[in-house]
Amino acid sequence: MSPERILAENDLILKEKITNNRLSLQLCSKEDQDVVLKSRFDLKTLAVRGHYDENANFELSRFDITSSVTAPNWRTYSNKKKLMRSSAINEFMRIFRTGSHVQELHLTRGRTMNNFLESLLNQLREEQIVNKKKLKIRVKEICWSGSIYKEYTNFLNFLRYVSPSHLEKITFETHEIPMAVVEELVQTEQFKSLKKVIIFPTINVSLDSFLNLDSMNLTYPTLCPKDGIMLVEKYLKDPLPIDSCFNINSEQKLPESFKERLFDLMGLPNTVDARKSISRNRDFHIMKFDVNADTVFLLKIDEFSIFGVIVSKNFINGWRKDLAVFVCLRIDGYDFYGS
Repeated sequence: MSPERILAENDLILKEKITNNRLSLQLCSKEDQDVVLKSRFDLKTLAVRGHYDENANFELSRFDITSSVTAPNWRTYSNKKKLMRSSAINEFMRIFRTGSHVQELHLTRGRTMNNFLESLLNQLREEQIVNKKKLKIRVKEICWSGSIYKEYTNFLNFLRYVSPSHLEKITFETHEIPMAVVEELVQTEQFKSLKKVIIFPTINVSLDSFLNLDSMNLTYPTLCPKDGIMLVEKYLKDPLPIDSCFNINSEQKLPESFKERLFDLMGLPNTVDARKSISRNRDFHIMKFDVNADTVFLLKIDEFSIFGVIVSKNFINGWRKDLAVFVCLRIDGYDFYGS
């Protein structure tokens, strides 16, 4: 084995031991626990999930707080704590008081989650009054699965404590979302700094409210060609990062005239060659447009959606399968760039 290989393996072993030791101290060591718990320790994920017991009162609400860190060799170490409401709030606050950064924050819906948010907000406000400044919640992605209007109201109030300079993505995994919530969301400082948003339920807020984003996955009652041209022009003209994409779904089947009217707005000549699909898949109409010397824009239209993505020109030139395969995999979330 070469000296370089030996040094590389030793470095991995050392990093793994450091991670293991820090987690072990947090979990087990009484002597060093106070020091460890006050130290910054960045997390891959932090998940809060409430339990509901119809015989328990508000004060006895229980929560799972699960944190994980990335370890060498693509492994993950997790730590799950079952806590009563007040202890869960203190644990959540402790993590962010240390200045720790969290890659993904998951707030999972439960009949006690609204209680958690109310208590958390009260403590955040009290601490703000005492310290005369907001506690910064440094998270890169938030996944929220609330449902009732009151939960959304508390979530939006919580969102205002999240550092806009760190937050890049919000996902709403829920069956419905009040339009008043979306209208308030798009006005927040945090939303204006986002790069990506995913909203599972159908919304009816103007699509141009989302044009500040690099990527979006949204569903509307229906779509019109004017919606499509707003997106196409943005992705052809704005200097967007590779893999930026939009996936806009329609609850209603798009009319037969949708494609041709969109092509008219794009200024494409009304000829077969100018408007033909480059895919053999008859379920999709896929087109490719040069953006600059390094990237291309792929546009896919089907009966219920319009999808577009910025792709490396070198990557797409080396693609040997039908582009419908690439597009379908990308819509399903496949990461071609290993990010």
